Amino acid sequence: MVGIDTHKTGRWCIDTHFGGIDTHFQEDPVSIPIKGVELIVLLSECLPCELCYKHNPPIFDPTKSSSYTKIGCEEKLCKLLPTVRCDKNDGTSCYYGIVYASLTSSEGILSTETFVFQHDGHSGNISILELAFGCGHKNKDPFGGSEHDDGPPGVIGLNRNALSLISQLAFDSFSHCFVAKNNTSQSSLIHFGLDAVITEGSTTPMLDQGSSGYYYLSLEGISIGKDRFNILPGSLNITRTGEGGFILDTGMTYTMINENAHKCKLEDIQTTPDVTFHFTGLDLVLTKLNTWIDAGDGNVCLAMLEGLTDHSILGNQQLQNVNVGYDLKKKVVSFKDMDCNNT
Repeated sequence: MVGIDTHKTGRWCIDTHFGGIDTHFQEDPVSIPIKGVELIVLLSECLPCELCYKHNPPIFDPTKSSSYTKIGCEEKLCKLLPTVRCDKNDGTSCYYGIVYASLTSSEGILSTETFVFQHDGHSGNISILELAFGCGHKNKDPFGGSEHDDGPPGVIGLNRNALSLISQLAFDSFSHCFVAKNNTSQSSLIHFGLDAVITEGSTTPMLDQGSSGYYYLSLEGISIGKDRFNILPGSLNITRTGEGGFILDTGMTYTMINENAHKCKLEDIQTTPDVTFHFTGLDLVLTKLNTWIDAGDGNVCLAMLEGLTDHSILGNQQLQNVNVGYDLKKKVVSFKDMDCNNT
C-alpha cells in the first residue's frame, strides 16, 4: 500500500524521494497520450532545466545522485518508446519527447534511479532500484503548473505499457480509493498485487482497441436522476483507426464527454440529482459529492465538461469514495462505493 494525497491542482499525488532529494509526484494511472505515445513510469523535472514549473520541492539534480544513470539510445529500454533519438549533447543518451492529449508535454533523458515510496504511513518505506524514468529538462502543463505557478514536478504512470510502474514491477492488479478532496487530514491508499481490492460481480471489461495500454471501458449510457441522457449512437465507440472511446483517467480532474456524444441541455437541469454511468456489466452511481461543485452564493456547477478531443474521459472528481480495482489478467475494472477513510 502506498499513500496518496491531493494536490491543489485537483490531482492525486504520491510522496516519494530519490537521489537524496525529497520530491512530490503527481499520481496518473491512466494518462492519455496522443496516438501511440507510450507513458513512462515516472516523469520528473530535472536540472539543468530549460522549462520547468515553479514549485516548493527542489528540482532533481542528477549530478548529486550516485545512483542516477542515463539510458543509452541503443539500449532496449530506449527502443520501447516511439518518439526517441540520441541526445544531441552527448550523442549516446536516450532523448525522449512526449505530448499528451491535454497538451502537457515533456522532453528529456530516459534514465534509471532509486526511488523510495512511503509504504502506508505506518510500515516504513520501500526502495526500488534502477527504476526507468524520464528526466525532463523541458516540461509544459497548461493546466497544472508553469514557470510561474506551483505544480507537481512529475507524473507517475500506471497504464499497461512496458515502461509503466505496473509493468516494470510486474504487478497484474492494483486498486485505489480516493477520500473526499475536502478531507485534507487523511491520505488515500493505492494497493498493489495481492493487496489490490477487486470487487467480484461489479466489473466491466477493459477494451483492447484504441491506443495501446490505456483503460478503455464500454460506456453504454448516462442517466441524470431517472432520465436517460440523450447520447448519439456510436459516439462513445472506438473507431477502426483507434480514435474516440471512453477512457478511465485519474490524471484528469473532471469527466469530459466528447461534444458529439451529448446533446443534453444542462440549463434544463433544475436540481442536483445523482448521475449514473451505465457500463457494460455494471452501473456506477455518482453521488452529489462526485457530481456537483459548490460555486458559492447558492450556485452549484456540474463537475463534467465538454470534451476537447474525440475521447471521453472519466476523471478523478467522480471517483471520490469509490474503490476502483484493475485486474490486468482478467482484463476487467471494478467499481464499488466505499468509505475510503476506512480502507
